[in-house]
Amino acid sequence: MPHTAEVRLPQGAVPRRYELELTPDLAESRFDGTEVVTLDVVAPLRELVCNADELQIHQVRLEAPDGSSRVGQVRLDTESQRATFSFDGPIEPASGYRLRLAFTGILNDQLEGFYRSTFTDDHGREHAIAVTQFEPADARRAFPCWDEP
Repeated sequence: MPHTAEVRLPQGAVPRRYELELTPDLAESRFDGTEVVTLDVVAPLRELVCNADELQIHQVRLEAPDGSSRVGQVRLDTESQRATFSFDGPIEPASGYRLRLAFTGILNDQLEGFYRSTFTDDHGREHAIAVTQFEPADARRAFPCWDEP
């Protein structure tokens, strides 16, 4: 997907840190993930928008810097490769929000994102492994993110 001014993400939220846990299931060619994104909100927002492709997002929670927490609703758009998280009420500008997500994805065989591959050891045995390729904009296939290099 080309990155032009028309397809870039809204600029109201700026990610500062990602904490990820990815658990691959090589036999089923899938993975489970949890994520905490620390972000700054620089303009009042009604929703957060990030990149996500070939993922199913099951849980969305936004923790404000004051300690309050809200459950969000997710809307996935496969064409634009975006996830939109909406919450009751506005998200006010502040530093240190924490967006908590739980999701699942596929370990594809397309050499993009988080994918399944194999190697042959010195004894001729084949082994499955999970590997990553995030260039130029394929991290969105492994976890919801602001994937705009």
